[in-house]
Amino acid sequence: MNTPSFGWDDHALAAHYMNEIKDPLFVMDNEARIQDGNPAFFDFVNLKRSDAIGNHLDACTHNGERLQPLLETVSIMLSEVNPERAFVTIEDEYKNPQTTLLTPISLTRNKGERLLAIRIEDVSEMVNERAEIEAEKLAVIDRAETLKQLNEELEGCSFLHYNKEY
Repeated sequence: MNTPSFGWDDHALAAHYMNEIKDPLFVMDNEARIQDGNPAFFDFVNLKRSDAIGNHLDACTHNGERLQPLLETVSIMLSEVNPERAFVTIEDEYKNPQTTLLTPISLTRNKGERLLAIRIEDVSEMVNERAEIEAEKLAVIDRAETLKQLNEELEGCSFLHYNKEY
């Protein structure tokens, strides 16, 4: 799957769209410096916008240990020409595992400068639901196998028929 690519020259329009997205979304340059982000992103990393813009991503995360898997994946995405979406498990503020889907979007700014926007989507509920469905499928397969074995055992048995007239 190719990463979508868009122009970033109309900053006002881009900022409008960024602010409409409820999931954390941020834009960084090739040096992993944050160029912009939406309010959900700054809440996610627990920073003010003014403290983050222009700074390196890992310097902007006070909770770096919690976000370390995310930071490592973003570094890999920056090094790739066409980065793919990636699932990353991090800890939420209560130390519970949270599965996130990182979706990269390649952007270009004046004179072809490459930027990378990344959307961080919490997909924990979807992953948990799929795991429950898979567990239910395995339970059904197990019950079917048990029934098959019981049926085979019954086929080998002979039954005495009781005659009521006796």
